[in-house]
Order: sequence, then structure tokens, then C-alpha cells
Amino acid sequence: MAIFFDGNYYKITKSINDFVDKTTDIEMKVYASKETRNREKEIYDKVQIFIQNVNSFLINTITSIIDDTNKIQDVNTIKDRECFLLEHLDIKERVELYEEMQKEGLLLIDSILKKDINISNLKYLAKWKELGFDDGFKQKIDYLGNTIIGINELKENDISILYNTVKERIVGEVEDC
Repeated sequence: MAIFFDGNYYKITKSINDFVDKTTDIEMKVYASKETRNREKEIYDKVQIFIQNVNSFLINTITSIIDDTNKIQDVNTIKDRECFLLEHLDIKERVELYEEMQKEGLLLIDSILKKDINISNLKYLAKWKELGFDDGFKQKIDYLGNTIIGINELKENDISILYNTVKERIVGEVEDC
């Protein structure tokens, strides 16, 4: 959801209620261009699916490692992790691979849409592509900056209500997009 006015595209990113002064500040990001807004709309759902897939993959992988470890010894009774792993090299290899993939996967999740991603730096690109990574995710969403509109009343933290409130406050034509 976004709005167009004053020659720019805006997306509400957060609202802050001040219960003492009974005001609401609505923060919006200003897109760099219509193309940027449209690109985000096109890939947003795919990005969310990818993020969910990575999280599921990481959870399932560590669960599998824990289950296999428990078959050897209850994880909760392992006092020296390194010693245990040295005695069970297959588990050690899986743990090391998991930790590398977790680090890269979480960094990737944190970077998508916020930073440009150099895929040549991704050691596990094939896995990320299998989980839904698309070349369209490499480029960040460009914003010109942020703007805040202050409202002299408390507003419910509902995105539709916030957009309607912003549209009421803007002098001039506003278009939903």
C-alpha cells in the first residue's frame, strides 16, 4: 500500500502514539521513483516467501542435527560441545555447515530490499536460489528519505486508518497505488 502526491510515492512505515500529548506521528518513506515503487510491489511477496523458506530451512536443519545428536546423547547432557563434536565428526561437519549457512542466510534476510547484494559473495547461492532467491532481490529499494506527518489526536495503529488520516491531511490530489 502506498500513496502518490506532490510528485512522489509514499509508504507508511510506522506510527508513534504519544499518549500524554494525545498525538500520533506517522512516518513515511519516500520512494526514489515510480519504477522503484512498482519493482517493490512486484517482488515483495516473493521476498516474503523466500524469507519464510530460509527461516524454515534453518529451523528444520538445526532440528535434524539436534534429533540426530539426541540419538547419540541427550543434547542437554553435553557438557563439552567441542569434545562431543570431535568424537562425532559427521555431526561436527553438519554443525559447521549449518552455522555457515545460518550466518549467510540471516545476513541475506537482513539485507534484502535494504542493501544491494553482491551475489558473488554468496557461498551458498545455489541453496538460496532453491529456496526462492531471485536476481530481482539483488538491488535495494531506493528511497529519497523519510517524512513525518504529525496528527493532533491519537490514531489506531491500523494501516488503513493511518493512510486515510494522511490523505485527509494532505492539501491537493492524493492517489492510492
